[in-house]
Amino acid sequence: MVLAMTHEEVVASLAASEVHSWRQLPKLVYHVQLKFRDDPRPRAGLIRAREFTMKDAYSLDRDEAGLDVQYQRLHRAYETIFERCHLPVTAVAADVGMMGGLAAHEFMYLSPFGEDTVVLCSSCGYAQNRQVARAAKPVITREVPLPLERVATPGPALSSISATSSGCPRSARQRPCSWRPRTVGSCWPSCAVTCN
Repeated sequence: MVLAMTHEEVVASLAASEVHSWRQLPKLVYHVQLKFRDDPRPRAGLIRAREFTMKDAYSLDRDEAGLDVQYQRLHRAYETIFERCHLPVTAVAADVGMMGGLAAHEFMYLSPFGEDTVVLCSSCGYAQNRQVARAAKPVITREVPLPLERVATPGPALSSISATSSGCPRSARQRPCSWRPRTVGSCWPSCAVTCN
């Protein structure tokens, strides 16, 4: 038996024999079958199984806009499945992998025993797998340094109070957005990313 990594060729052959006009589109073809991946990434201390059962879905559309609509429908269908199963998952942007494409999402169940890391921000809704997460440094304008002077700070002074009273500009003391990277595994240190 030969196991394939994907089945685009079979779907293309099927479409060629069944679809004779663009008026017959869109179509959605899906199937459940054994797949093969030569992936040595360890999972739970073991080498990942190379054979596994997977559901594939192939969208045949007239244009890219149709593909986007179908992608959103499938995305919503998965959300509905997880809701009905009472599984609180988070959809995160993921690596498209060797199959390629413009976008991919993974539905992650957050657990302290997992083995993947996701980066989440409750302020702006950012949700991505660590493999594709991007961070942008805040733009800081250079300022002319002022001459040093002694400032009285009686009692336990906080740096923020000192900065405020000394006229330190807000841009120089701005705190970054607290990305709350959640790990499906271990904790990631806070990221210095501004997303106000």
